Amino acid sequence: MTTEIHSAGFGADTAESLGWLAFADQLREASDWVEALPSSSDPIVRAQGIRYIGRVAIAALQHEVEYADPYFPKWFRCIDQVSNWGGPNVDNEYLSARVDPALQYHVHGDLSKSGGILLQTIQGIWHQPEDFLLLDDWSMEDFTPNSDGTIDIYFGGEPRSDVNWFRLDARAERLWLRQYGTQWEVQRTGRFSITCLSDSGPLTPEAPDPVDMTHRIERAADWMAGAVRHWPSSLEKRRETMAKNFMPTPQSNPQGGANIRYGLTLLELSADQGLYLEFEPPEADYWSLQLYDFPWWESLDARESTTSLNFDQIQVDDDGKVRLVVSETDPGVANWLDSSTAPKALVMYRCVWARKVPAVFSAVVDIRDLGRRLPADYPRVSAADRRELLHSRRRFADRWINGTVL
Repeated sequence: MTTEIHSAGFGADTAESLGWLAFADQLREASDWVEALPSSSDPIVRAQGIRYIGRVAIAALQHEVEYADPYFPKWFRCIDQVSNWGGPNVDNEYLSARVDPALQYHVHGDLSKSGGILLQTIQGIWHQPEDFLLLDDWSMEDFTPNSDGTIDIYFGGEPRSDVNWFRLDARAERLWLRQYGTQWEVQRTGRFSITCLSDSGPLTPEAPDPVDMTHRIERAADWMAGAVRHWPSSLEKRRETMAKNFMPTPQSNPQGGANIRYGLTLLELSADQGLYLEFEPPEADYWSLQLYDFPWWESLDARESTTSLNFDQIQVDDDGKVRLVVSETDPGVANWLDSSTAPKALVMYRCVWARKVPAVFSAVVDIRDLGRRLPADYPRVSAADRRELLHSRRRFADRWINGTVL
């Protein structure tokens, strides 16, 4: 049975209705595109893709409708475990704020319990590459915090005597902030604020205008269409040439941060196999290994399963090496990445502020014969131990990933 709802003006070819009609058309086309993707022949991958469309639709409306006023900017969590797109790092809180290069801004935050920040200005967004530019790129050494652990940063306008003043590139449209947290049990996000200091704009936000709102929704439709297609397409195109069951040494990527290196491999394993990785820890201020679903490039659920391990969470053996297994089946070792929720999973190795990154030894192993790869005295993790580790992980994830303090 079909239910029809009629309301005055909605659905008619009026200027005000065209935005939502465009958005609805893009939703329909996105759904058809996801269904037709070769990877969607797997029902789990298809279900992830259907969910992915909804996540991207919400992100698009946030970027282009809710948080799009440069006179009254607000930081918002532009990527997290629900707004999940573009291969996010679960050890980051991602914040975005709309800016206008003609205006001046004050950013305040509390870094007293933070693991560090990277801050960029961008034009456009990554998944609309024809308009995207990564402009300025700052990290902690570029900023001077206050004595109490807070920080004040000024962007744009006339140069100020403040120690943390930076120009805004004439093409800048957004500030993009990555805040790091590796000790989930103790570290906290910095609670950043942003204020426009310029006197040229309105004192308070103006009432919504129908034409402007229509344009915002149309831009959101384009944003969504780009995100739905760009990230899966980029991985599908690389499927044949991408490393498989082998972790390459991380390298810099021009579309990432200047201080970030990435290594990426695609798992092709049976249920009783695992990818065994052995390496010396890099000389870096931050490093981690994390899992993503193919081809959507979403981070796997880092609260409910051990789908990521950073340098503060990972076990380093007495000989100075890291030994880690990626598999569907619990191999009974501390350093396990659980790929059971993704029929095709990606493993990403990130290094940030790195000085030396040793090569990684990779091997496909039978989980039942894993003991032959491990030192004789290598500690094993029982099923009861694993359950307790997951209970602790969920508590700590709620403090970091979900931003709540328990």
